Amino acid sequence: MKSRSIFVLGVLAFASAASASETATPDSVVRDIYVADAPSIKGTGQGIMGDKAARARFFSAGLLRLIVADEKAAAKRNEAPNLDGDPFADAQDPTVDDLKISLLSADGAKASVLADFDRGGGQREKATYSLVLERGKWRVDDIAYAPPGEPPRTLRGQLSGK
Repeated sequence: MKSRSIFVLGVLAFASAASASETATPDSVVRDIYVADAPSIKGTGQGIMGDKAARARFFSAGLLRLIVADEKAAAKRNEAPNLDGDPFADAQDPTVDDLKISLLSADGAKASVLADFDRGGGQREKATYSLVLERGKWRVDDIAYAPPGEPPRTLRGQLSGK
């Protein structure tokens, strides 16, 4: 009887976790990204970019293929990849303070979320996340950056060297 109760509790916990991930909203996924990337932002670890499972959790399959291809090509050239830094903070030495996240749009399997943050020295940056629904979960398919005093650019553009 005791093992049956433990089994039932385990099934309920799994079902609850699965249900929570299926109902995650695009803006909650972007919030989760900044939580998971905290080691990189705080300078205590690599964050998402140093964790293959986290990469697969947060990036679309297409964007993840571009990131891996960029890294492999750079390794062959014995150079730094085009994506050389934290893509969520848009910096090699990231600072993210006063983070504000807002859902801009959601239409079927696509969504857009704005992350607005202080990148240090009172300079605010706006990163617009394009998310797609893949295998029932929201994943980042691109990020458009609007850093202060610089021309706008995208993560996909950066990966292609543009």
